[in-house]
Amino acid sequence: MLGGFSGVLISDFFTAYDSLKCRQQKCLVHLLRDIDDDLLKNPLDMELKTMTQQFGTLLRAIIENSR
Repeated sequence: MLGGFSGVLISDFFTAYDSLKCRQQKCLVHLLRDIDDDLLKNPLDMELKTMTQQFGTLLRAIIENSR
């Protein structure tokens, strides 16, 4: 179905898309959901919590600078 597609495919993390020969970007909302799920499952993982906080800081700066 996407055999001739030549743009940038924005998708979730479903591995079937990995076989397509086009540029890809993973959906930010799916990534954030997965990170939130990991935090809920591992509330004492300080490395994950720190990484998540730093990623949140980066995203906020990107959003602020894109206005």
